[in-house]
Amino acid sequence: MSLMRFLFLLFLGIFIGTQPAQADWTLAPNGNWISQTPTAIGVSVDGVKALSLTCANGAPLIYTSGYPATPGQNRQDSFTVTVEGRDFPITGEHSPPDGLWTGIPPAALVDALKKGRVADIRPPGQGKARMSLKGSSRAIDAALAGCMPVADQASSPPTGGGTGRIVLTGALIAEACGGAFDIADGAELTGLLDGDDKPDIVLDWAGVTCADRSRGRGAGRCGINMCSVEVFLTQTQSSQQLLGLQPQIVNRAFGKSALRTLALRPSCPDGALECVIDWRWTGTRLEPAQ
Repeated sequence: MSLMRFLFLLFLGIFIGTQPAQADWTLAPNGNWISQTPTAIGVSVDGVKALSLTCANGAPLIYTSGYPATPGQNRQDSFTVTVEGRDFPITGEHSPPDGLWTGIPPAALVDALKKGRVADIRPPGQGKARMSLKGSSRAIDAALAGCMPVADQASSPPTGGGTGRIVLTGALIAEACGGAFDIADGAELTGLLDGDDKPDIVLDWAGVTCADRSRGRGAGRCGINMCSVEVFLTQTQSSQQLLGLQPQIVNRAFGKSALRTLALRPSCPDGALECVIDWRWTGTRLEPAQ
């Protein structure tokens, strides 16, 4: 356990032990083991779970902690924050050994947390944790004062990039690259692809460059002409790898979405040199639309 994490847990224990169940939100000026920047912290009414907001590399970050530790690798996952009956799904990284879920908060969620009275947090496989939002506005404003403006995920999905950007698939890419990496703008997308209300993540390995160039183009996920496009699906808690170029998420009828990629011969019908493929959810996986 790192020193910063130990000090955060010690602080949280002292805070819980000295406050009533419906505690005000508080500001940790020096952050904690997640981020050493000012952090707004709310504690659940049972005094065990926490919801926090801070800046990470200049961008807003939200995370919930205090859940039982379980073995396993870090992975992409989602949790839901409900404020005044409105659900806000957050997709990001889950660390099972730390009982931690992280993600990028949409602007509407930040506003709801500041104006609401109570919030419910529901990570998958965990019970609902309720917390008061008393004092949240002051603490959140202070914690996010140094952040760039919060974007709404529905209109501006978080994408990977250079300094100051949060990469949702960062742990996976770092493992594939054996360390440092760079990711191009637009190489990481989020959208509703698998039929539930939680954003799925699309990673275009063509946009990944490892600092260790011996790892190959796209950390070895690229062939001569095309690279792997990896989709992290929240409904099945699994990933699916596709071959394609220039992935984008396009709108369909009735509020549905599809993943669109560019393909090259021989993947195209009638011997065409290139073609567009829309990948649609069949209930278990993404398949090319006929």
